[in-house]
Amino acid sequence: MIKASDFKLEECKSWEKTKSHLLALSRKKRIVFRGEPEDHKTALTTTLDRFLKYIPVNKFVIEPYLLEEFQRRYGNYSQIKPEQYNRVEWWSFMQHYGGPTRLLDWTYSFYVAVFFALENLDKINNKAVVWALDADWLEDVLDYGEHGNLKAALAKDPHMSKIKTFCEFDGKQMILRMTPSVLHERLSVQQGCFLMSGSPKVTFMQNLRKCSKKKDLKKYLFKFTFPKGPKERKEILRDLFRMNISRASLFPGLDGYAASFKTSTFSEPKLLEKRAFKERIVSDYWAWCS
Repeated sequence: MIKASDFKLEECKSWEKTKSHLLALSRKKRIVFRGEPEDHKTALTTTLDRFLKYIPVNKFVIEPYLLEEFQRRYGNYSQIKPEQYNRVEWWSFMQHYGGPTRLLDWTYSFYVAVFFALENLDKINNKAVVWALDADWLEDVLDYGEHGNLKAALAKDPHMSKIKTFCEFDGKQMILRMTPSVLHERLSVQQGCFLMSGSPKVTFMQNLRKCSKKKDLKKYLFKFTFPKGPKERKEILRDLFRMNISRASLFPGLDGYAASFKTSTFSEPKLLEKRAFKERIVSDYWAWCS
């Protein structure tokens, strides 16, 4: 579980000021963002962390088992297969389709992260959170003496496509920013990347804390909270919708388009109503019932 001492808290009372502040921060450093509804129990936890919380199975057993099962049946659904030992690419596909992995989704876009934080209208009376992490600082962790071999391996194999590179990383309590060698469509349009735990034996946050030798993690990890309630959320979602940030654009396909109705109608209800009557959508619809 995340602790208050792990991060610096920023309350976002003004959307315009928050935008300016974070854009300025992004220009100075390479920042990655993650948006989620505020939940102290699941904040910054991987799907594997959450999965294992309820299943008393040895972590060193379940991870290879899940990957093996996914690989065995993957050919039933797709003919495009990663190389057998490319763990990052296989986990990327597992994550994409909802499987439990040690990867945690982040994005280089502050706006995309805000959308993911605010889109769940069932939690409209809860605060929403955007996490921001200094990715340059994560790169600096590789300069520690004990990671010399890993840094050299990543210089030749930056996407960790080879099993030899992965073995240099696996088991070390640390976090790496990683993208697979082949980007699937959603990861690409969401400007996404993964933060990957080195040791599945402990949680994502325990891995991240180990990156901070001086125990000064809050210098690099920021938590931005957005106010609860429909008024503030509507203003921000309307702004994002006009930037073409919605489920339809972030999840290309019919499922994303259908899901986008939730936030688009919430953020622009009057526009929807005006168009429905102007184009006789309502009268034509109900005419069949009279």
